[in-house]
Amino acid sequence: MGYKWHVDHFCCAQCGNALQGSFIAQGGKPYCEEDFYEMTATKCKGCGKTIKAGFIEALGGLWHPHCFVCQKCRRMPSENDNIYELNSMPYCEACFMAQGQ
Repeated sequence: MGYKWHVDHFCCAQCGNALQGSFIAQGGKPYCEEDFYEMTATKCKGCGKTIKAGFIEALGGLWHPHCFVCQKCRRMPSENDNIYELNSMPYCEACFMAQGQ
């Protein structure tokens, strides 16, 4: 990073906690590993939270499996269901048709 830090001032640029041991530098700022990965990790298109394990890739984004649901009735699609897109979000056939699309 090219800087010298007083031990008491060497803190994560995101959470402000003192950094002891490992850290990650980006843009000249130090981050704790937890905050760095939270800031840079892939986010679910449905809930906006970090995706840490399995996901569904659909409608131009990545989704937690439990977030890829019809945006109106909240039902998860079965393997044989058609998914309809409205405003880049998933809808089941019945809810999509009810929207007048």
